[in-house]
Amino acid sequence: MRTHQFSFSFLTASAQRKPRRGLKLCAVAAAFILLFGFAGCEQPDDDGDEEINIGKIGGPDKGGGTNSGGGDQTGNNPPADNLTIHPAQISVKAGGKQQFTAKVGGGGGIVEAEWSIEGEAIEDSRIGTSSGLLTVGETASGTITVKAVAEGKTRTAFVTILPSDMSFQDIEDAPESYPLNYGLSVEPSIVDLPKGGMRQFAARSSDGSVVNNVEWSVTGKQSEATDINEGGLLTIGNDETAEMINVLAKIDDETFGTAVVNITSSSGGSEDESDDAITGKPVLNNGWEFFGDENIRIKSIAHGKVNNYDIFSAVSYDGTKLLYSTDYCDNWQLAGGWQVNSVINRIRFLDNSFYAVGDGSVVLKSTDGKNWMPVTFDKKLVYKLRDIAYDNDEFIIVGCNNGGNGVVISGKTSGGDSWKITEMDTVNNDSIPELFAVTSFDKLSLPPSSSYSTLFLIGGAGGCLYEYSDLEMTAKSSCDHQINDILYLDTATRFFLTLKVDDAGRYETVYFQNFKVTPPSDSLLKFDNNTTSLISVSMKSSTTQFIATTSDGFVISAP
Repeated sequence: MRTHQFSFSFLTASAQRKPRRGLKLCAVAAAFILLFGFAGCEQPDDDGDEEINIGKIGGPDKGGGTNSGGGDQTGNNPPADNLTIHPAQISVKAGGKQQFTAKVGGGGGIVEAEWSIEGEAIEDSRIGTSSGLLTVGETASGTITVKAVAEGKTRTAFVTILPSDMSFQDIEDAPESYPLNYGLSVEPSIVDLPKGGMRQFAARSSDGSVVNNVEWSVTGKQSEATDINEGGLLTIGNDETAEMINVLAKIDDETFGTAVVNITSSSGGSEDESDDAITGKPVLNNGWEFFGDENIRIKSIAHGKVNNYDIFSAVSYDGTKLLYSTDYCDNWQLAGGWQVNSVINRIRFLDNSFYAVGDGSVVLKSTDGKNWMPVTFDKKLVYKLRDIAYDNDEFIIVGCNNGGNGVVISGKTSGGDSWKITEMDTVNNDSIPELFAVTSFDKLSLPPSSSYSTLFLIGGAGGCLYEYSDLEMTAKSSCDHQINDILYLDTATRFFLTLKVDDAGRYETVYFQNFKVTPPSDSLLKFDNNTTSLISVSMKSSTTQFIATTSDGFVISAP
């Protein structure tokens, strides 16, 4: 059974204000918990079919010793010194469920933990000791303390139990100071936004699936300009005077959820390091224009033809959401299928399907861009995956290990979704620098005598470049800066390389022909827009168009 997963930062001080109505007597109880704790007993493990493996992406462990695409598959978690529980505080109705996760660092990865509960309402409530899935008893009332232990560190979260006969009318008149889950969860559950900022919200049902047909609203606002659209995109008015508002998602009067939004005075101050707030548009040069919805920030984008329709698939700017668009990026929708509990780094359209790769050895596949499932491997992997390419039944994935050294993974398939894996982490017995980009290119660009079955160009830290074929890698001439993306143009061995110039976020794209950086011809694109990745697409009237993402998450295009 899959359950929803919270993945945003802990409750901030500004979100812990005193509740406004008598219903919230829990504030006193929560304060008592914070000071003295409970002497309740730990719960035994609940039924196995209620648990999920939090080292994987959002679904049950399929077993069989394969990697279903997320988390640290060996159990080697990051240091737990800055361990946090998500959500840190929430209200759940009696009989409801809530997924808790343990994370390291602001926006860090999910780690395995041992879970238990304490408090006055645990008699008929339970939590999966390895999954963090809380099931509140049907007759429970009061409060529950959720405890997570990871690598000797202990953290707690607090749950207030709402009456099972509560209705939407009970909460729509004034903002709550903590999120509510009454059969529906809202993500992110707690977030800071500046005046004038924007944020995309999503609603999930108790089984973890995205719910699109919800009614969105905002309570507690003081500005007419503060509003949320039917797709869950919140805009904070520049003249908003409220310090806190709630985002409400509703299916009916008995199924709803809320999120807490703390409003800051300036554009720089969110404690959520993965904030998607739009703070300003760049000035575009050299014929480039904004493409699609300028209010949604994108990290990586891909285009594919699905049943002769143009489908765009994308990764949100913080890497935690998969999106799709059927109208040339004018409107984005949340994709379904397995939840993303790791940071996704790249999305590609390869071999008639979309593929996404990310931290924790995440590899996902979608045939339509709307529903995603994990790719399984014949061995367990623990890598940060940066990019993926395909040629002749072979997938090549690049990234790095926990020590920061580069790795190349060859995945071969016979048409199914399970891959036979071969790993490479040295060239001529030397370790490989961290790798960020890979593309296949046409064998017609090689001498006729070449017998390669596949051919790939790989780039990474320090401007390193490698040619890969048939489990062999050859170093090529390098560039001056880290290679963030590679776009193959044609059989004349022409590429565009996107380079990260410095740690301040400056990028440049250069023309690369015959494995040398070359001044572009007058007929080629000119770049001066801080582009971080680039794709070439043929759509609508079969015209070819370049589409890029910028360092601040905008999608731009040029003919």
